[in-house]
Amino acid sequence: MDFEIEKGKSMYSVRAGNGRIYPLERETIVDLLTNTLKKDCYVKKENRTVYRLWCPSCGLPVRISNVFSDNRPYASHWNDGSEESKDFDYRFKKCPLAKPTKFDIRARVSSQTPEIKEIYEIIYRYFDRMMAALSRTAGIYISIPFAQQLLEDALKNKQLYYFYQTKETLPWTFALGTTRYYLAGRRVRKDDAGKKFFEKIKKIFPEAQINTAERRKLELGRRDIQFCFNAHWTQKVANGIEEYIGMDIFDSQNHSLGVIPILVDRALFSNYLHKADWIDNVSLKKIAETHLSPPSGKEAPD
Repeated sequence: MDFEIEKGKSMYSVRAGNGRIYPLERETIVDLLTNTLKKDCYVKKENRTVYRLWCPSCGLPVRISNVFSDNRPYASHWNDGSEESKDFDYRFKKCPLAKPTKFDIRARVSSQTPEIKEIYEIIYRYFDRMMAALSRTAGIYISIPFAQQLLEDALKNKQLYYFYQTKETLPWTFALGTTRYYLAGRRVRKDDAGKKFFEKIKKIFPEAQINTAERRKLELGRRDIQFCFNAHWTQKVANGIEEYIGMDIFDSQNHSLGVIPILVDRALFSNYLHKADWIDNVSLKKIAETHLSPPSGKEAPD
């Protein structure tokens, strides 16, 4: 059965890998995920399952939510980093089923809420501290080119408008939703975070080594291994909730080799903001100044 696509309407149907269009209804979707196209529709990863089909209009991947809950399932466009997500921004804007999205923060910050302005100011002023906090959490050093790419990707993918954004979550928001980067050759930190990161890498690549002569560069035997931070989940513990981001490892054939869970430390960045003896990283701060301008086009206050 074909379903007419009307401009400006929500996504009430989805396309499966076999090319057929199906209604976005519970019985149909559950049947697709559990029987008909099980392998085609979801990816099982550590601590999470991502249900994925495609938009019937633009063909971009869509993430399916509320599959097994009491609420009605819904679909949202999803840049999953695959070849099918190519030219995501352009196709998303042209898709008649895409919900209106917020514009680039650089064009809207002057008319935004005080919370958005505060977040913007923190990025403009403390980009170096955000990268340091993310590095301290992930266990790898963030080079200046890598930091620049993270900022560019965050702006391109509108990560700064993450719905639950707060100043304490900013470093981790820069990681989520990014494109892929090469893992081999990354520098591993000397602290506990670096030690934990390397232990997890060894489980995926038993032959992995740290070349201390090359400034603690990670050697994997293969230069084409890539990673991205593309997962976010929470876990209940005795005293509350722990929050994680996932570092997904891929080979050259686009196959996931495993997910490294990274425990988020929100307090780390909060402490950095108020640390009196912090030494500014001028190069990293310049990256933010190059890509962003102060709110309302005015000089940033001292």
